[in-house]
Amino acid sequence: MQLFGNLFYLYRLFRFQFFLEYTAFFQLTACLFNSYLYGLSEVFILMYVCLVRYANCSQHIRS
Repeated sequence: MQLFGNLFYLYRLFRFQFFLEYTAFFQLTACLFNSYLYGLSEVFILMYVCLVRYANCSQHIRS
């Protein structure tokens, strides 16, 4: 969990918008998971935001 925190601290220096999206999704969904699944939920949210970001980048490249 701390590893993810360190990685996102570095990444948000370059992609602040990405960090804002990640924290928004995490705050909305963190209450749905108990402490056992807390780290697992972080991984799934990270994957979802990465897919959304990739889809947006792909659309800009095509147009």
